[in-house]
Amino acid sequence: FDYAGISADVIVMIIEYCISIDKANIRFIEKTAYSWADMGIDNHQKVEAHITTLITNKNNESLIKTTFGIWNQNLTTRQREFINVWLEDYKFSIEMIKIAYEMCVDNTGKLSFPYINRILTTWNEKNIKTPADVEQTEATRKQNEKIKEGFDANEFDGIEGYSVPSLKTKTK
Repeated sequence: FDYAGISADVIVMIIEYCISIDKANIRFIEKTAYSWADMGIDNHQKVEAHITTLITNKNNESLIKTTFGIWNQNLTTRQREFINVWLEDYKFSIEMIKIAYEMCVDNTGKLSFPYINRILTTWNEKNIKTPADVEQTEATRKQNEKIKEGFDANEFDGIEGYSVPSLKTKTK
């Protein structure tokens, strides 16, 4: 109140938030208050919006950790940023993120947030938003691969003029 000029109602909200995340020691509350004041979060509405964002981010992180089978590990800052982009910016459902996760594990044999991010970024750019869109895109991709795997008939016809050198060696 005295040092940062934070109003009493904002201080109470910060204390309530810290208690809700099981960080009720005075030093953490004080650091949180100073940090929020430095970010310009200094009135009731801004605190409410910030707390809502923090809770949303925490819920999103928990949802992804459960989906990916991450139990006893904290996520890195970069991984948290990926999650926010996927859910908040791209607006992907957890079902779509799970499909990208399964593709990642199938193709690499491990969990890779950057790999999943590349999949989801591509889908976002191509407006692939539902599992049906993914199925359609994959079917088209597989069909195109089959076409590429075929052979050129003209190339095949040219083989008849080719002679294979003898592999027999002369013996003495």
